[in-house]
Amino acid sequence: MNYNTSGGEAMLTMKLTQLEAQLQALIEGSAARLFPGGKVQGDLAQSLVAAMRAGVQIEPDGMALAPNRFNVYAHPAQAKRYRHNQGVLDELADTLYQAGLEAGLRFPGRLTLVVRPDPAMDPGKVHIQAEMAPAQLGDTTHTPTETGNGAS
Repeated sequence: MNYNTSGGEAMLTMKLTQLEAQLQALIEGSAARLFPGGKVQGDLAQSLVAAMRAGVQIEPDGMALAPNRFNVYAHPAQAKRYRHNQGVLDELADTLYQAGLEAGLRFPGRLTLVVRPDPAMDPGKVHIQAEMAPAQLGDTTHTPTETGNGAS
């Protein structure tokens, strides 16, 4: 990650650490039913923040632009569980977005978590890939899910 702002890097790092703590609290609270094993709870919060940190780009005006689409790859059974708890995922996406704004990040559009089943993933594990996605008209925080591209 290339930060060219003098005190901005330390402040952003501190804010992202606070963001991770907020996400961890959310996951350990109402979202715990998504992650019955416990370890995945911490992994998801850490993975989301790590993916956000890795994707932050400093704009010419010095503002930090963060990714707004997070692809969550999980074993198909886990992905199915996520889809049955859409409200919790929406809350997680909104928390990540709001905390990012409070940390001084700018997003190209509303934040989304896209659940993608991956049979190659071990059950209970997640992999997060963050990307910049252009804003859509009427963009709102939501969490789309996908069942795959015809392959099960």
